[in-house]
Amino acid sequence: MSTYQIFTDSSCDLSTEMRHELNVDYFRMGIYVRGELYPADLDWEAYSPEQLYDWIADLNNKCKTTLVSLEEFINKMTPYLEQGKDIIYVGCSSALTGTMNVFNIAKEELLEKYPDRRIIGYDSLTASMCLGLLVTLAAKEQAKGLTLDELIDWLDDNKFKVNQI
Repeated sequence: MSTYQIFTDSSCDLSTEMRHELNVDYFRMGIYVRGELYPADLDWEAYSPEQLYDWIADLNNKCKTTLVSLEEFINKMTPYLEQGKDIIYVGCSSALTGTMNVFNIAKEELLEKYPDRRIIGYDSLTASMCLGLLVTLAAKEQAKGLTLDELIDWLDDNKFKVNQI
């Protein structure tokens, strides 16, 4: 039986400590600020939280978000695939972003190189803290020993039980 790695994306709002504790990795979306692209980095390496909120508060600045890039998907998944792990990406709602479309392109490219691996994109139909909560609970289920297929069933049964206002 293969092991699997849970991924999410930067819209999940999970701290560095939580992701490490849960063994969850993530893909970075991007933020354009004054024409310069920054990674939506949950570890706050490219900028501070204060700097981000200053950018947002500046009415002359139009911050724009981007999808996760194809390169980000491939570069982050490849080491896990090389270790023989399968991958499940529990992503931000497809109603809010086209990131799952880019993931599927990366998936097809990677499956050519790793045909024995499973690479699953799972549309959470949520975002932000609800996505983070769903991923947290999924990681705890994985730690209890759920297989990848069992985790997908668990996500199907539970994704509408997390809500945000």
